[in-house]
Amino acid sequence: MERGIYALYTIELGFYIHSLYTTLLVDQRRKDTNTLMLHHIVCILLLVISYCNRLVLLISVSVLTV
Repeated sequence: MERGIYALYTIELGFYIHSLYTTLLVDQRRKDTNTLMLHHIVCILLLVISYCNRLVLLISVSVLTV
């Protein structure tokens, strides 16, 4: 895998892990907190699955929709 694509995966994964941590431990609870946590967990799973299977198009779509 190219270095640029690896860097993109690393940055995106770090962003979603940090966002999940912030939602769980730092942010004040709101009525959409569970939905937001589910969103972050799904994004993390999509990133990990696409990295393991080398599905570069999936990360491209994920980055464009952020």
